[in-house]
Amino acid sequence: MFDFPLRVDDLDAVPEAYRGLYGEAEAGFALDGALARRLDVSGLTSALEKERKAARDAEKALRTADERHAAGAARMRGALERHLADSAATAAVAAARGEPALLLPHVRPALAVVEDGDDFAVRVLGADGEPRRRDDGEFFSVGELVEELRRSPVFGRAFEASGLTGSGTPPTGAAGGTPGAFTLTREEARDPAAYRRLRDEAARAGQLPTIVE
Repeated sequence: MFDFPLRVDDLDAVPEAYRGLYGEAEAGFALDGALARRLDVSGLTSALEKERKAARDAEKALRTADERHAAGAARMRGALERHLADSAATAAVAAARGEPALLLPHVRPALAVVEDGDDFAVRVLGADGEPRRRDDGEFFSVGELVEELRRSPVFGRAFEASGLTGSGTPPTGAAGGTPGAFTLTREEARDPAAYRRLRDEAARAGQLPTIVE
């Protein structure tokens, strides 16, 4: 298809049927002025480009808004999950008459919040990072986790003495190892796997793991 350029250097470049539309000019041959004006689509092209730019800008703004919304939703969900897990841990420790300052740093890393239908649920994680289940198949509760700690000769000292064998403060000298040998920074303790490894090592040595700033 011939594009009707406004000027040509040689009429041989113009199909013979259209050569009558070109006249001699100072340099080469020029398209008939009236026809050139009718073929001038520069204004339309400019308007089209503006519309395309506006569409690109709108798409970019929408994408940015979506990203901000997603980031905001993620922050809100993170805050909700932390609140749910913190509340569950605090309530379970208080119900067992434990010392929150000593127990929460060990209970909290073992918890995760998961979607449960249309709601959220706090689950206790096992050594494999998966939610723990009881022998009957039901999920292990936060209270049961705290009860495990209460019965432990290591963690039992962080609970009010109940007079029950195996719970409360163990006899003097029951714990071995070097005090303070098992420590994690608060940042490292946020890794459930790292925390559980240290907790198990400390328990085998009869020590309490320590969370430091």
